[in-house]
Amino acid sequence: MVKIVHRYLVVQVTCSSSQPRKIRKQTLEEALRGSIAENFGDHGLGVATSSRPIVYYNSATGVVVVKCLRSQYREVWLSLTLITHIEFEPVRIQMLRTTGVLKNCRSAVRHHQKMALEYLSPAEREEELERMKVDAFLRQN
Repeated sequence: MVKIVHRYLVVQVTCSSSQPRKIRKQTLEEALRGSIAENFGDHGLGVATSSRPIVYYNSATGVVVVKCLRSQYREVWLSLTLITHIEFEPVRIQMLRTTGVLKNCRSAVRHHQKMALEYLSPAEREEELERMKVDAFLRQN
């Protein structure tokens, strides 16, 4: 019996334009699939992505968790790095952490979100803190 091992990539998506807008999770998934297909073809797309590659996405802080097979995480990482535009909006995608365990992934997400909250306005910060308290992904251990 073969055990399927996954990697979790914690990345941050930042809009580079003067009028940044929030990107939807579905749009980000489409951009990831398109980048993998463009760089590694249909076979790479089939092997690298699962049915839902994005496990978690916070539009306020731009923190994203991408799940992929351990054997393919470098291809997914490269494809994420090569995304420069999403819906004609210039974006910058930065890898924050790579983990093999979901618990460590949650810890990294919490850490990076707290760092990103410093740059939000006080009203947005309070709203995001309340959202983090009820977020099922962050509450699990």
